[in-house]
Amino acid sequence: MVERGWRDSDKALLAALQLDVLNSDADRVEKILVDEASRALETVPGLLRDSAPFVRFIPGFGQFSLDFMLICGVGNYVDQYLVQHELRKRIYNRFRDAGIEFPVQQRNVYVSSNRSNEIPFQALRSKDLLRERR
Repeated sequence: MVERGWRDSDKALLAALQLDVLNSDADRVEKILVDEASRALETVPGLLRDSAPFVRFIPGFGQFSLDFMLICGVGNYVDQYLVQHELRKRIYNRFRDAGIEFPVQQRNVYVSSNRSNEIPFQALRSKDLLRERR
């Protein structure tokens, strides 16, 4: 996501990357994000060297995560895609090495042959719905 901002009457584009982590130390996460983005300033085309990357604990507390926003200056609108791509790879590797986990949705499906687990309302049973259509 790129947002337009202003810097000394010159247009500046800001790339904002939302990164969500599982329960982690917020200061440590912020330090890692700024460190990786700062290292990338020298090697990733499109990142503006005169605009220091910064992090905000925004939107904050997610349903199952702590949500951060990494904000970096980019040269133009199209640069955001390569910048996000490179930063996400670097951050993923750094978080993995630091033991910081990303939230992953999980669903549990229970399968049982026990008749006591059947849905009590006949209209809600898919096998009965299929039988009615025939």
